Amino acid sequence: MNFDLEDQLRDTIFFSRGGEMARRGLGCYIHNYVIPEFKLGKYGRADLVGFSFFNDEEAGKECDITIYELKLKELNIDTISQVCRYKHAFERYIDNEKRFNDYIITLRTVLVGKYENPTPDFKYICSGLDMNFYTYELTEEGIEFKLNFARRFDLPDLENKGFGQDLINLNLDNLNKSL
Repeated sequence: MNFDLEDQLRDTIFFSRGGEMARRGLGCYIHNYVIPEFKLGKYGRADLVGFSFFNDEEAGKECDITIYELKLKELNIDTISQVCRYKHAFERYIDNEKRFNDYIITLRTVLVGKYENPTPDFKYICSGLDMNFYTYELTEEGIEFKLNFARRFDLPDLENKGFGQDLINLNLDNLNKSL
């Protein structure tokens, strides 16, 4: 099994049976409704957009919207920029539509590609934007996913010593008392 086109990757995910992609490692792919090639006007088209609805007596109606950007090969800064543009389109649309006022809406972004850009900056940007990314591998059994990054990232060789101004560590209580 080989993907020659991004459409094949999208269709493999979209046409999977309930929960199959989650069992294959794409754990976030459990939605009530998924739309492929979601049109976002001049902002472009999102590969997949998943909608998950929850009704809580105390919290009210909730809708989690997950925007998926799929790449046959490398996930890179351009991919991040692309999915941020899509998220921005959703934010603007939701802010301007009164009919969504009854919902608590959470927007999520997920990148899926063959491999990620190996630089730490790629992961720091994903972390700052609260973004997940998965890589995929084609096996004899089909497609398998691996969560490579879940929202927060720290390089293991970096330490927080000396964080703040030259000789003092950042201490919010001390700063607040000095006001």
